[in-house]
Amino acid sequence: MKELLTELVKRAEADYCEIRVEDSSQTSIAFQGKDLDNVQESHMFGGNVRACVNGCWGFVTFNNLDSLAEKTQDAVRNARAAAAASVEKSVLAPVDPVQDVVKLDIQSDPRNV
Repeated sequence: MKELLTELVKRAEADYCEIRVEDSSQTSIAFQGKDLDNVQESHMFGGNVRACVNGCWGFVTFNNLDSLAEKTQDAVRNARAAAAASVEKSVLAPVDPVQDVVKLDIQSDPRNV
């Protein structure tokens, strides 16, 4: 996936472009007193694309990777349209990209609570 995202950002005809992806699972357990009331599991996948062209922003969301190339182009088109109609422009700070991996430090296994 990293290669796909990197390639799409490089191909975007924008001053700045970012793609954010979120893939999460959730389990919900509900009790009424000591009785188990409900158990639900859900999975969510999606993200967004932000693009800046001539100081104006375009934004789109997605919920699958199949249309991500098109969604990236849509964000750039939205930014171009905003730039054509806007007098006020954003200025991006000249900073180097930051890449980080943040790991959750779990003190106790929640399944044992």
